[in-house]
Amino acid sequence: MPLRAALNWSIPKADNAYKHKKQKPKVRPPMKMHPEAANNFNEKANALPGQLTIRAARNQSARQGFVPDVHITANIPFQDIIGEIRMSRRDREGNEAGKAFHHNGETIELVGEAYQTLKKIAVGMQKSPELRDSVSIQLLIDLIFEWVKNSYLRTTGHAMTDYVLMESEKRIKTLEVWIPIASTHVQSEFQFGKMTIKTITRAMLDRWEAEFRQSHPDVPAGPDEFFLKWRKDVLGLAAATMEIKAEPIRAYELASNEAERTLDLLRCMSPQNCFPFVVSYSVPLGQEGPRSFQYLMTENDKVAFSTRGYERTPLDRWTIDDLYFREMKRFGLDALSTLQNLKKPTPFQREVIDALQLYGKSSTFRGSADKLTYILNALEALLLPNKMQSPQDLAERLAMLVDNTPTGRKGAYEMTLNIYDRRLVFVHGEHTASDMKLLEQFMSSSWAFFINCIAYANKYETKDEFIRTIDNVKLSGGLK
Repeated sequence: MPLRAALNWSIPKADNAYKHKKQKPKVRPPMKMHPEAANNFNEKANALPGQLTIRAARNQSARQGFVPDVHITANIPFQDIIGEIRMSRRDREGNEAGKAFHHNGETIELVGEAYQTLKKIAVGMQKSPELRDSVSIQLLIDLIFEWVKNSYLRTTGHAMTDYVLMESEKRIKTLEVWIPIASTHVQSEFQFGKMTIKTITRAMLDRWEAEFRQSHPDVPAGPDEFFLKWRKDVLGLAAATMEIKAEPIRAYELASNEAERTLDLLRCMSPQNCFPFVVSYSVPLGQEGPRSFQYLMTENDKVAFSTRGYERTPLDRWTIDDLYFREMKRFGLDALSTLQNLKKPTPFQREVIDALQLYGKSSTFRGSADKLTYILNALEALLLPNKMQSPQDLAERLAMLVDNTPTGRKGAYEMTLNIYDRRLVFVHGEHTASDMKLLEQFMSSSWAFFINCIAYANKYETKDEFIRTIDNVKLSGGLK
C-alpha cells in the first residue's frame, strides 16, 4: 500500500538551525546608502518638484444619472477626518498612477512620466542592502512624494535620500507578525521552517481590547463591534508567526510571502491530499475560497424565505492535535522543516522543495481537473529530465517509489497511465464514478511519493542522479 511505502525510510535528525537563540540587542547604526547610488537617486529626484502640475480644486457635484441604492455603512463628517487627506490617481487596472496634495485652494499633482520616474527611484532604492529587508516599495514611494511636496513648499532642506532614510528609520521596529490560517487549529505551537505555528487565544484578544480601552477611556462600555468581529474571525485559529525587524508594510510582505511558502509545504503532510472531494482551506485567512450560497424567495412580492451558508465536508477543517502532530513527525515534518531552512540547498533539494510547494497547492482547489494538473506538474518536475520523455517513463519511475512488490508496482504503473489517458475527461467535466475512484488511488500514491521525496532530497545531488538511480534499479529492487 502507498502509505506503508511512505514510511519505509528513517527520518534524518533535524538540526537546530531554526531554533531561536537569545542574543543581546545590537545598536543599529544610522541607515546610509552608497554615495554614488545616493547621488544618482538624488539627481533624478531633484527634477520631480519642477514636474508637478497645478489645477484648481473642484467641488464635487452631485452625480448625474443612475445611482444604485446600496447600504451605507457610515457617514464620516469632514471635521472628524484626522490629518491630511492623501489623494492618488489609479489606472484602469487599479495601479496607482499619480499622487496629489492640496495647497492654497489648488490641487498639485505628480502624474504621467514624472510619477513613473518616482516609482522607478523607489524600486531602485529598495534593492539596496540597507532597505531590501526592512522597507517596502510602497513606503518609499510615499516618502519620496512627501519629500517632493516638502521641496515644493520649501519646508525641507534635506537631500531626498537623506530624508527618506531618516523617515524610514523612524518606522523600523522589531515586530512579530501573525498570519491567521483559515480553518486550521493546533493544540500546541511548533516550529516549521522559518515560522512558528501558534494559536490566537482568547487571552491574547482580551488583553488587546483591555489595553485599547485603557488608552481610550472615552470609548463606551459594552460590546465593541470592532473587537467582536475580530473574535468571530480569528479566535482559536492557528497563525503562522515570524519575528521581523522592519517597518510594518515590509514586515507584513515578508511574513505573508513566507507564510504562503510554509503552508504550501505544511499541507503536504496531510493525508487529506489523498481525497479528491476534500478542499484544504489551510491558507492565509482571506485567501480561502469556500463555495457559499445565499438567496431569497418571495411570495406575493414579500420576502418569504432566506438562507445562506457554505458547502463543506467534515474534512475541510484541519485540526492538528498532539497525536496528529506526532504522526506528522513520522511522515517527515522535522526533515521537511530542516530542508526548508537550508541556506545553500543542493540543486536537487531546491527542486524537491519547489515540487512540494507546487504539489501543496493542489489540495486548495475544488475541481478535480485542477488538482490533477498540479499533481502531474509536480511529478513531472521531479521524474522527467526533459520534455522528450513520455508518461510511460514517469509511470515506471513513480511505481518504483510507491510500492515494494512487483504486483503493486505493476498496478501503480497501469494506474498512472490510465490517469494520463483519462485526464481530458476531468478537464471537460465528463468523468464518471470509476474515474473518481481512479483519481483517488492516484492521489494516494502521489502523496506517498512526495512524502518519500523528503528523505530522498538529502541522498542525491541532482535530479539527473536521482532519476538515473531509479532507472538503474527499475523493476529489480528499491532505492538504497
